[in-house]
Amino acid sequence: MPFALTPALVPSRASRRAHATRGGDTSTPRSLSTSSVAGEHEVAPAHPLGLLCVQNGYVVSVPRWIQPSEEGVEIGALATGEGGITDDVSARHAHIWCDAQNIWHVEDLSSTNGTMVVNGATNVCIQVEPGRSAQLNPGDELRLGESTTYAILLGVGAL
Repeated sequence: MPFALTPALVPSRASRRAHATRGGDTSTPRSLSTSSVAGEHEVAPAHPLGLLCVQNGYVVSVPRWIQPSEEGVEIGALATGEGGITDDVSARHAHIWCDAQNIWHVEDLSSTNGTMVVNGATNVCIQVEPGRSAQLNPGDELRLGESTTYAILLGVGAL
C-alpha cells in the first residue's frame, strides 16, 4: 500500500517558517583552533601604556599615554615637563618601550636617583639598573627618584 500524507504529517507553513527562522536549517560552524586563525607565533596587538602621576595617594595629572613601539620614549624632568615631577628626577631619567612580544619594559638611563618598579600583585620592589630592563604591568608602580610615582595603566587601543 502506498504511503499517503495526511494533514497531521505535513508541516504547516507556520511551522516551516518557525523552523527556518529559529536556525533549524543552519548548521553549527566547526570550531577553529587559534593557530588556524592566527599564525602560531603571532602576537595580539599591544595596547598603549598609561602613566598616571600619583603623589601622597592623590592623582596629580592626566594619564600620559605611550603608544607601543620598540623605539619607545624617554621620560624624565625634561621629557615629561609635568607638575608632578620632582627635583630628584633626572632630565633623561628612564626609557620605556614595548618589545616584539608586546611586553612593556623600562630601563634606567643612568639617572642620579634611580628607577624602581613595584609589582602591583606582589608588592616586590625591583631596582632597575642602567643597561638592564624591568617588565611593566598594569597595576605596577614606576618610581623615579625618591618621590615621583606613576601608576601603570593599560589602554584599550590606539588613541
